[in-house]
Amino acid sequence: MKRYANNVFTPVIFLMLFIFTAIIFLSFRQTAEAKASAAMVAHSQEVLLQTANLMSSITENETHTRGFLLTANPAFLKLAATAKLNAGQQIESLRRLTADNPTQQTRIDSLIYYSKARFNFSDSIIAARNKNGLAAAAAAVSGGVGSTYSGMIKALADEMQHEEHRLLNKRKIVNEKATELLKRIIISIIVVIVVFIIILLRKEHVAIFARKEAEEALRKNEAFFELMTNRVKEYAIFMLDGKGRVINWNKGAELVTGYEKQEISGQAFEIFFNQQAIADDEPRRALALAKTYGQFETEGPRQRKDGSTFWASMVIIALINEGGNFYGYSTIIHDITERKKTQEQLEFLSRQINHSHDAIFVVDADRKIKSWNRGAEKLYGYTKLEVLENDPNVILKTGLSEEELNTMLEKLAREDYWTGELKRQTKSGETIYVRSSTTTIRDNREHITGYVAVSFDISGQKKLREQVNHLASLVEQSTEAIVSTGFNGCILSWNSGAEKLFGFSKKEAQGKTLTGLGLTGRQALPATIKELREQGAG
Repeated sequence: MKRYANNVFTPVIFLMLFIFTAIIFLSFRQTAEAKASAAMVAHSQEVLLQTANLMSSITENETHTRGFLLTANPAFLKLAATAKLNAGQQIESLRRLTADNPTQQTRIDSLIYYSKARFNFSDSIIAARNKNGLAAAAAAVSGGVGSTYSGMIKALADEMQHEEHRLLNKRKIVNEKATELLKRIIISIIVVIVVFIIILLRKEHVAIFARKEAEEALRKNEAFFELMTNRVKEYAIFMLDGKGRVINWNKGAELVTGYEKQEISGQAFEIFFNQQAIADDEPRRALALAKTYGQFETEGPRQRKDGSTFWASMVIIALINEGGNFYGYSTIIHDITERKKTQEQLEFLSRQINHSHDAIFVVDADRKIKSWNRGAEKLYGYTKLEVLENDPNVILKTGLSEEELNTMLEKLAREDYWTGELKRQTKSGETIYVRSSTTTIRDNREHITGYVAVSFDISGQKKLREQVNHLASLVEQSTEAIVSTGFNGCILSWNSGAEKLFGFSKKEAQGKTLTGLGLTGRQALPATIKELREQGAG
């Protein structure tokens, strides 16, 4: 026996070492390819980010120019100049990032041309406002030149983003093919070694002798076997005869499948499979593989007595007596439905998190951070290692009182969802505002086990709203009469200066026409202001 064992295991050890070396080599190669792919993906993401930032700078320049035209406030000129400077830096960054892409370089040349033209136009209407007043600036704006330039810039930016998305998809496909090839190679190697080992074991009878002894001992002590297996409630453990009919049944099998011992005895093995599996001859093939190779393991859908389906892990072992004759099967079935669902949910969640540009993190029921994606690192400045096991509201100094936090948690418990604006602080100490959406994670007993939070920065939007509100306040408080009308000639706004000048209150004026108020001769100025507000800076 010892000589046989040495004859079998010596070549097996050398084969295992060879396979192990091959797998390590392939793993290192795949890791290197994955790193290269990740670098290219990060490069494309940076191009997308810089393109979005460029459009934001162009928009900011237009917004601040419009603010100056309406108010003649020099503070807007400084903001417009800053936006213009930022746009120039972002274009240069895009040129550097796309140096290896001639098509993108051509688009950048066009971006530079139209950006300069757009900024020159803004400068010209600012000069017109300074020299000739609001009406002259409005006349320049009404020509639509600025809108044309802005439209060309947006079209070019969209084309660049589309190109980067195309490159991302292409790299994803290449990476998936490389990963699939590696999997196939490794599986092929494993299959070869398994087949080789089985052939050697069968040839030398080492494994067969050991299995015969163990199974014969089990058969001779069937009462002890039943006593032990009946204490196992989580696993269905039963025996089949040589034709695949049930001859032994434990308590765990009753709980898992719903069949009692007296009604399942003598039933065919295929009773645990659905019609499609039976049509595909899956039960017979499973038993045949177990008989051929001694043992067969598989996972898949199985059927209970009530017709419901559950996901099961199944192990089938062929039973051989001391004479070397096959006489049946020992079968173990474990219900892994919940584990399968949890695994699928976690895989789905992981994919969503890893591919998202928004800040996404997961906390447990005690609000301790368990995962932290790259979007969160970029938004808040903290790395994953710095925040794990910390309360996000503490580390980010979220502007929520204890009462507000409890109200949020109560709503999540009721509705499983909450969304709103939050004030937070980044690692650098910068105060930002985010739009945050939080969803609960529940187990199969509906207990909350954690929360998923998705956030994105709205600081710029909030600042712009504050500026617009400030501008509206300035208009309202102005001693000059400022009026705007709609396309139908009806008055939309009527400030306190207009109330003093014309004697009509806001309530009396809004919704009426200038003619209706007897102010026909003064229509020109309000119409000019309205046109300027609706068209903006072009």
